Amino acid sequence: MAAAAEWEEYTPYYEDDAWYDISEWFDGNDYNPTDEEILEWDDERYQFDADEVDRDNDRSYGYYDGDDGSFYDYYDYGASDGYGLYDPTYRSGFRYYDFDGDGTYDAYAAWADWDADGLFEDYEYYSFADDSEESSKSKQQAQQEAPTSAKAAELTGPIGFTKEVDVRGKKHLVVSVKQDGKSIAADLGPIDRLSEENQKLKTGDEITVKGIQSKVGDKHVVLAQQLNAHGEQTTIDRSSKQLQGQVVETRKAKIAGTQHLIAMVENDEGKKVAVDFGPADRLDMELAKGDELTFTGVPVKIRTKRMLMAHSLEHDGKTVQIKRGPQSKDS
Repeated sequence: MAAAAEWEEYTPYYEDDAWYDISEWFDGNDYNPTDEEILEWDDERYQFDADEVDRDNDRSYGYYDGDDGSFYDYYDYGASDGYGLYDPTYRSGFRYYDFDGDGTYDAYAAWADWDADGLFEDYEYYSFADDSEESSKSKQQAQQEAPTSAKAAELTGPIGFTKEVDVRGKKHLVVSVKQDGKSIAADLGPIDRLSEENQKLKTGDEITVKGIQSKVGDKHVVLAQQLNAHGEQTTIDRSSKQLQGQVVETRKAKIAGTQHLIAMVENDEGKKVAVDFGPADRLDMELAKGDELTFTGVPVKIRTKRMLMAHSLEHDGKTVQIKRGPQSKDS
């Protein structure tokens, strides 16, 4: 676990002055989407809707009808990724948290290993809520679950069990891998994105998994990024659904001392969504009214407003990954 001194007590994503400015802009665009509206785009749900899943939304993991001794029936590791992989370590990573289980994320944490020593030493944590007391409790949970090791987890061995698990409304394939006398769970991603052969993995099959070590409740799980089975290597697809729309208006807001680019985007059905495209000086792309965009992201609730935090952006034949999280002092 990261040292407490490395985490600030309460860091709101938008400071009061910046949020006042953004709120006025929202009001001018008559922007106040409901939970259902922010979770729908082009008549198809692209993210988890709490009402679709028959579970207690006050918890992000658990069982439907008791413990079968293998793994949770449902869980939520949040939107997370290890990026900048310098085998065998990650240069950085991030995770979003949905503490109240309403389908939109409440907080964001990121970490980095700038000296490539295999340990994350730089952490950031932002709360999207406006309740400092509740945010402080949530921060403690995020701090407990934050990784310290930047090394990619690698498992090789026979499968012990396989299980279909509900992860934010999608069925994921979770398996256990027996290695060095231990049985460790690995999430192989959405079942419908696996090959037909990998969907049929069974007890006894030999596999190798490489990915991010995470923790949910009292269970450790490797979020696989690469899978080697049946002699073939596969990259696990965990990408968000691609969304398309046209820029209605853009605005910059100062967040933690950095100007972020915010765009109001509208699709051909007239639905609007506000999208945070991250630090403007790290975007490497200019946006203007009328631009047609393709982007991915996750829904968040900032104070009382719902928005999207973009992960990638495509415009005019160019694709960029949104750069958030700690910056190297040398950059």
